[in-house]
Formats: sequence, C-alpha cells, structure tokens
Amino acid sequence: MSAVPTKYADLVFHVLAHVSPRAPLNASLYNPKYIEFCHSFLGDARERALGEDVRTLAQMLSNHEILARVQTLAWLFDSAEDAARFDECELAALNRKGTFRSDVHAHLCRAEHLAAVELLRCAVALEAEHHERLPVENRTSEAQLREELLSFHSVAPRLRETTVTCIRALGSRGRALSNSIFVGLPEPGSHAPGIEHAVLQAAHEATVQEVSRARWMPFLETEHAALALLQKRMLGHQKEAVHQRWLQSLNLSQFGGISGICVEHLSEEAARVVETLLHQSA
Repeated sequence: MSAVPTKYADLVFHVLAHVSPRAPLNASLYNPKYIEFCHSFLGDARERALGEDVRTLAQMLSNHEILARVQTLAWLFDSAEDAARFDECELAALNRKGTFRSDVHAHLCRAEHLAAVELLRCAVALEAEHHERLPVENRTSEAQLREELLSFHSVAPRLRETTVTCIRALGSRGRALSNSIFVGLPEPGSHAPGIEHAVLQAAHEATVQEVSRARWMPFLETEHAALALLQKRMLGHQKEAVHQRWLQSLNLSQFGGISGICVEHLSEEAARVVETLLHQSA
C-alpha cells in the first residue's frame, strides 16, 4: 500500500467530487460533505472557475459509461508536476516519450468523450492552486489500514498484487484500475469513513477486478457478482462481523436496486463466475 496519495489522482477526484449528476449515476463521485469541507477552506466553488467547469461537466457526463471512462484520467500521470508539463498540450497530441501511462492515454482518447476529458483536465489544472490550500491530511491511520488489509488477502486475493492508496475526496467510495485501488481516507474526526469501511471498500474493489478479469459482464452484474463472491468468502472469517457492518452501510439502490446479494439472486452467468472463482481460491 502506498504511504502517500497520488497527487494528480487527488486533484482529479477533488474536481469530480464537485460534479452533481443530472440524474443518479453509479459512477458518480459527487460528495456534498467533501464540498462542505472544501468550502470551509477555499470558499464557494461557484466563485472560482471550478463552478462553471463542474456545471458543464455535469451536462457532458450524462451516463455511467462516459463518466466511468473519464475518471480514468486519475491514473494518467504519476504526479501533478508531470501533468502540469502537458497543460498546454491537447490529449491526443501528448508526446509519447512523456511521463504518463500510454494504456490510460489510449483509453481516454476515444472520440466520443474526448471533449469531456479535456474539460476535466482544464478544470484540474485551474483548481490545482486552490487544492494546495487544503490542510494536509492526517495520515496516522494508514499504518493500521495497511495492517488490516493483510487479513483480507485470503478473501480478496487481488489485494496481494494491488497498491491501495487513500484519497480524501472519495469519501466512502472506491475506484480501481489495473493494479491500483483508491479508497477514501480514514481520517479520525472528519467526514471520511472509518478504517473498517476503507478496508472493506478496498476488498470489494479488488473483488470487482477479479470478477472482471474472469469474465466481462455489464457493470451492475459485475458489482453484484463481486458482492456475492466476497460475502461467500467472508463466511467464518475473523472479520465477518466487520464485513456485515460494511454491507449494512451500502445503499443497494446504487447497484440497481438488487433484492439480495447472495449467489441465488445472480444471473446464471454471474453465478457460474462466482462458483468458478470460489473453487479456484478454495
């Protein structure tokens, strides 16, 4: 697990936390509590360029697929400094010898959402100086988080090969790409979730990746399968009660209003994936 956040990802998620979707979207990172936190240090976002940018982004990011794809910008650069070198360069024209991930670059350069990515890049660049004024995160909980994650390797095996990084703007959410997972920062006394939630969110994101690698399925079906797989593996585990508390904190409507997360509620295809992965990890 990384000891420090990826600064560029922190900036991207900071902007996206301010984007209020025009309709409920599974991929939304809108975070009113985080906005309130930022307001106390930075003032009203509507009085900065960010205000107009997020209003336009809300119109452009109108469905789950485009919003999920645009979020991968968080993984394009290793640092805000690397990103700043390309602020004046269009995404499609980036020098391939630059310091950025070429696989993410190719993913972002799809014509149907390129304009939204470019606007998000612009919003991030303009907001960077304001973001710097936020107080430094209290990261004393991260050592405990790293220790807690070890006990979940048996139930979420991809955690063994994944870097988990905390990002304050994510709140109770998590996001993952390749071998990297971002979860909300478990900061005592803040709006952020506790360590229990952050650990389970990381385990869930790792399980989603495991299911996705086993078989492509639509987003909600993949999420449902991952919830069911992790639930099965947590039976009898020393942290089973912790997992149950995490499940109870979820708003199942964000997963399509599923009636239950057990294998019996899955589609035949998703159930086969879960049973196969259970057998492989037995």
